[in-house]
Amino acid sequence: MNQERILSEQRLRALFSRTFEHPVLKGKIDMVSLEWMLEMGNPAPRETADSGDGSGARVSMEKLWESLLRDGMKDPIILGVGRATRRIRLESGNHKARLLLENGILFAPAACYVGDEAITRKENGEHEGRPVRLWLPEASASMGAYSEKYFARPTEIVPSAPAFAFEGWARARKPAERGPREPRERPAAGAAGSGGAEEGK
Repeated sequence: MNQERILSEQRLRALFSRTFEHPVLKGKIDMVSLEWMLEMGNPAPRETADSGDGSGARVSMEKLWESLLRDGMKDPIILGVGRATRRIRLESGNHKARLLLENGILFAPAACYVGDEAITRKENGEHEGRPVRLWLPEASASMGAYSEKYFARPTEIVPSAPAFAFEGWARARKPAERGPREPRERPAAGAAGSGGAEEGK
């Protein structure tokens, strides 16, 4: 394995290992093409980004990148999926997606948030995304609109998504401590299983 590949894997692990351990979305995240996601992103994002710490504070793109390098990416990028509208958009993580792609990273952790419409929060932009074929049943007039919203892997929802399933980096486990092995006794000559003359009688 060449040094460049080793450094690349180390960089991705530092950025994304925390993402795949998300307390709510673990097991519902794939690695998805950033270029593809940004085609459905906010065409006019704000110059500052959400700090991501729950405070609602805005930070510069430079500060956001410093935070990603220091702490890793806590939350995956979220793709909004509309079951009724049959559309998909980059819902949350527009700024992170742009920063990652600008810094040479091609794929990033993402999850789908499935509801009737692709748009969940207009604060993330009013773009409607694009129409797309989905592995989801269509709403019928007799049944009415869907009410449940849930998270899912992009590879399970969008057949055309340039993505691959990934479970994250397995944590190193300490091997179980074992006591000294007891010496095995050799069977006496002629005992069953020893190949002696008495075997098979």
